[in-house]
Amino acid sequence: MAQNIWDDACRNTLHKPGRLERYLQADPNCINQVGGLESLTPLAGACNHGHLDVVTLLLDNGARPDAPCPNGRTALYWAITQAPRHKVALVKALLAAPHGAANPNEVYPDDGNVNALQLAIEEAQDKAVVQALVDGGAIPTDDNKKQAKTRKMDQSLKPLKRMVGTFAEMAAAAVSIIIAYTDGGAFNGIAKGVLSKMYKITAPAKNPIAVDIPEPKTAKDFKKTINNFVNDTGLARFYTKKPDFIQALAEKASALRDNPNTDLGKPSNIKRLTNLSLYQLVIYCDDSGSMGAESNGKYPASDPSKTRYHSLCQLVSRITSVATTLLPDDTVIKVRFINNPYQGDLTAAEVPAFMETVRPGNTTPLGRSLVQKILKPLVYDRISNPAYEFEQPLLIFAITDGEPDKNDVPIADAVTECRRALVDKQYDPTSVMFCISQIGTDAKAKAFLDNVRQQGEIEDVVYCTAEQLDVAFSEYRQNEKELDVWLLDMLTRPIMRAAVA
Repeated sequence: MAQNIWDDACRNTLHKPGRLERYLQADPNCINQVGGLESLTPLAGACNHGHLDVVTLLLDNGARPDAPCPNGRTALYWAITQAPRHKVALVKALLAAPHGAANPNEVYPDDGNVNALQLAIEEAQDKAVVQALVDGGAIPTDDNKKQAKTRKMDQSLKPLKRMVGTFAEMAAAAVSIIIAYTDGGAFNGIAKGVLSKMYKITAPAKNPIAVDIPEPKTAKDFKKTINNFVNDTGLARFYTKKPDFIQALAEKASALRDNPNTDLGKPSNIKRLTNLSLYQLVIYCDDSGSMGAESNGKYPASDPSKTRYHSLCQLVSRITSVATTLLPDDTVIKVRFINNPYQGDLTAAEVPAFMETVRPGNTTPLGRSLVQKILKPLVYDRISNPAYEFEQPLLIFAITDGEPDKNDVPIADAVTECRRALVDKQYDPTSVMFCISQIGTDAKAKAFLDNVRQQGEIEDVVYCTAEQLDVAFSEYRQNEKELDVWLLDMLTRPIMRAAVA
């Protein structure tokens, strides 16, 4: 059977190296045309089958969510009604498409003039999809309100609390300017667009924004530009706790761009680094007794430098270094353990020595310690306070070598409860993201992660890596540049695919 873009999108094979590029070289318009066995656009076909990675690939390469299929149905229709997996993430991705976002209020005449919200309420019957549409700009009609009330989904018609006006929202927009600068693109146009958006959020109406924004040529120029931006738009009040954040970010991004010793300065990697910098990183470490074994399970280890815990120490030290590449030197990382009671904060420079002070021992109550040591103090206690607003979302990066204890709180249950608690307080569930990885070769640990991957109700907030971290880390150590890019990619997979509008 001849290959084509439409059937490859449906079969989840479009992301194979060079395949999409070949199709677009042959016919640049095929990406938004109907075709293939299912007579759908490639984007609609990928949505129909729940292939999130293919949808992301297509959107990044110019696919338009509004391109119609037969009966006037768009990709959003197929994502809401048919996607067997990743339904919420697909809807969010379409609503945040870089080459023209999907219309959350679109109507389908050939389907009785139903709108997207009605499909989510009546056909998908999915509160999270309804919430994603509302957060993306869908305006409920009177009929939608009646339908939602009937199905007890009326709470989902209320927009979730966003980070507009908070530290993270402000930093995200300023970072967009940094990306434009490091990408060497049309700085002036991009910068003015970002500033205009920021202006509507933060600046008083009587203080009009400057028409001309000079393109900075050096780190010093860039720092001055960002400084003026922060002051002129009234953003300074958002940086009282971190007054040097944006300046340090700009200075380090500029220096990183010109550093020949690392590939982190490439525009795509700076984009990942800046997105990562907006999250409070919490590294959750397995310090159970089995971490004293070698990667292959041999216990006791023939040498302390061959233990899983030694590999963990090296990993965590390098992860904190990469994660704070663009951040001020005094930025803190939260490191927590399954058994060790430590609850403090560490800078990247302090992490290596501290990790060596912890000795593995005891069992693996992975879920119970997650709740008690991380979710309760950093999430539940805070959102229960009516005066509290998230300054930064959390990225919880867990590394474990074995199956949790039999009487432990299941990880899926802990994450589900966290997601529910956030939504109940009108927060976006992706305000707390989870990444779970394996160290060592324990087959039960692999089975545990495979089971977490299959939990559809939390797939929008949890990412389980496929690699054995200690093995991959050892391989990448042969090339320091590739090592840092691999770690950055692993850290940012969950947040880059979250498609937070």
